[in-house]
Amino acid sequence: IYFTGIMWAYSSHSGGPPAGSLQCVKKMNYESEEMAQVFAGKDSSEDYGSGPDQFNTPSSVDTDSKGNVYVSDFWNDRVQIFNADGKLLSTIPTTKPAKVLIHKITNEIYIFSYGLNSVPAKIQSLTKYDRRAVEKTISIFSAFPELKIILKEPFPLEKISSGTQIALDSWTNKPAIWLAQTKVQQSEEEIATWGRSPEEKNSWLNGIIKVEKIDGKWKPTDNFGERAAKQLVRPKPPAWNIQQLYFNPKNKKL
Repeated sequence: IYFTGIMWAYSSHSGGPPAGSLQCVKKMNYESEEMAQVFAGKDSSEDYGSGPDQFNTPSSVDTDSKGNVYVSDFWNDRVQIFNADGKLLSTIPTTKPAKVLIHKITNEIYIFSYGLNSVPAKIQSLTKYDRRAVEKTISIFSAFPELKIILKEPFPLEKISSGTQIALDSWTNKPAIWLAQTKVQQSEEEIATWGRSPEEKNSWLNGIIKVEKIDGKWKPTDNFGERAAKQLVRPKPPAWNIQQLYFNPKNKKL
């Protein structure tokens, strides 16, 4: 198992550390009890950079059918490709890659660009980084080692926040993309300073959305939130994502 995207955003009311992430990808043997080991990068929030053995805000990781490992290196504007031994094989230059996913049949590489909150605080301060200004796009490259650009175009990610999850369904006739929108957390101080986030207002209906390419355009073809809202009395999620028991008087289920 490979994992990364170990990130945090600064929250003034919690007194937590400044925004940042662990600058590494870790791996663990699923069939043993060994602790996870660093696969690539540095197990530190401060040791970031643009060298071949460094990351700056690694945000996601995926693998292809040959065991190669792909890492979206967000602030370095690249996707790094490694073999299973951790040797760097190639680099795909891509502006602000937040998520990389590999098509499990063709090994084509899907890269989604959008803003993240977890860029190291020092960099945010020096560059006046604004995650909302990052262009939201999808880029598709042919399988390694060719890595030929197939397309790059805007993607309907207007409802995406840094906590959104993206999945690629490789098994449909035409690739389908699923988005899951999490509820944005805002402190009273943040609301007073910046106003209430659009995602905060509409988090449920943003919900779980299926997006497919129809007549040359990416279009939502299913919205789980809208379907559920028609069947539930109160589909609104609980404040602060606190899990609570809920009784639905329509179907008598808890």
